[in-house]
Amino acid sequence: MHKKLLVIQSILVNRKGLILLHDKLVSRRGKCIVSNGSYFD
Repeated sequence: MHKKLLVIQSILVNRKGLILLHDKLVSRRGKCIVSNGSYFD
């Protein structure tokens, strides 16, 4: 049971790291879109 908890915790931590990384990429891409004008039209 304890090992399972540790595995789940490590997965969650990794996922948090990936989400943070993804957020950085998205915000950087968002700035590019803003500088290029209306991207979604």
